Amino acid sequence: MFLTYETNYDLLKLNKKVKFLLKANKLELNERNFLKMSLEFASKKSDYAAALIANEEYVFQCTGRNIIFPESNELIKSIMESRFDISEGFNISFPFNSFVIAMPRDSYIKPLLVSFIDKETRAEQVNKLGFNEDAAILSVLYRDDKNDVIKSVLKKNDVPKILDSKNFYDFQEKYTTANIQDSKLKSCEHMFNAVKFACSLMIYHSACGGMMEGFPEWDRVRFPKHSKKIDYSGHVIVDTISNDDCLDVVNVKPHFRNLKDPRFYTGIYSDIEPGSRWTLVSEHTKTRR
Repeated sequence: MFLTYETNYDLLKLNKKVKFLLKANKLELNERNFLKMSLEFASKKSDYAAALIANEEYVFQCTGRNIIFPESNELIKSIMESRFDISEGFNISFPFNSFVIAMPRDSYIKPLLVSFIDKETRAEQVNKLGFNEDAAILSVLYRDDKNDVIKSVLKKNDVPKILDSKNFYDFQEKYTTANIQDSKLKSCEHMFNAVKFACSLMIYHSACGGMMEGFPEWDRVRFPKHSKKIDYSGHVIVDTISNDDCLDVVNVKPHFRNLKDPRFYTGIYSDIEPGSRWTLVSEHTKTRR
């Protein structure tokens, strides 16, 4: 079974207190009015993170409710173990500005809500977050075991470090000097896995394609309570790694190479941001050569 990300509106829209507050303010029950109420509460508490979460969930609900399904646990494992050739000038492109990545119930990665911070809104948002104007590119939300929303915002220079690390502890050893309390290690590990998978999956999609319209036919999907399949747009990312003839060798791990040369951004690719295309290279094939 696939699990999807549940917004606060999904969880609270039938809550008696929420319905009472909306009615008291002569507001109908809908996403827009729920956002308005959420932002007012966040403002009273000076909780900027809560305001961003409310806004990102609202954008997802109002821009097609796109959900991406990785085809299998094997694909998730392959993507998380992939190697990346990253140098200056790289970019990551996203099929939608806001989307959910659904995950199998037994996955160690939680369902994610991914928000791409495009150039038009970047300056306004990232200045409040304390980043350089062109630094922030991605926001990832997920719910922890207590059902609280965890938010992580990535700066562009964070991405190579995350993709270069096998896991959180490898990342910690290579790139951090902070002393993290033992009680917070598990939370940091979940956050690392979330942002690494979101970035890696988009690179995989850029290099291999294979995204098909629709929902998984081989497994059930658990949508948020009181929601229906028709409320969402489904997209399945197919496992092209294990099915590729050139990768028909045991223990082959994908190697993603960033395409930076201007010739890769002509013709049908002329509208794509330079540095955002990737190609899949077989480590085995490269060795044999």
